[in-house]
Amino acid sequence: MDFSQKAYARADLEAQDAIYEFRGKNFFLSNFFDSVVEMYGISFPTVEHAFAAAKLDPNGGVHDREAVLKEMRKIADEPTPTKAKRRGRQRTLNGKPFLRAGWDEGVKDDLILELIRRKFADATLAKWLLATGDALLVEGNTHGDRIWGMVMDASGIYRGRNMLGEMLMQVRSELRAAQAA
Repeated sequence: MDFSQKAYARADLEAQDAIYEFRGKNFFLSNFFDSVVEMYGISFPTVEHAFAAAKLDPNGGVHDREAVLKEMRKIADEPTPTKAKRRGRQRTLNGKPFLRAGWDEGVKDDLILELIRRKFADATLAKWLLATGDALLVEGNTHGDRIWGMVMDASGIYRGRNMLGEMLMQVRSELRAAQAA
């Protein structure tokens, strides 16, 4: 996947029928969409909840497995994806580092891709993702996320890495290939 910085003019995105906001009828593409995903035997109400919890490593990290699973359950129980995200931004748990080893060196990319795959294993969600056809998927946002998404500047240009959009297009390709097999 290409996670380099990209730039798209909004007019060009509109002209090619790209999906550049994961709101309204396209909210299902968002990691904040209600779609239960399982991880470590815990049901998370959204991918965002699971991603926040995945920052802890229950398999030999800094914290013992039971402490990690207990914290993961607390994240799963957060009432909104925003609150789960905030809780997952902790940098310590019981005075010890919170982030799993290698998180910023690529572990997070592999984990989020797997969580997105699990989300779209749901037949209805898979159907909706496939129905986007070959549309470019851009996670355009107004909260400044230029890593997972893209932000439009004053000149009407979306800039960012669009990692979520790229991963969704990869999962869409995988689903299409599985249907063809």
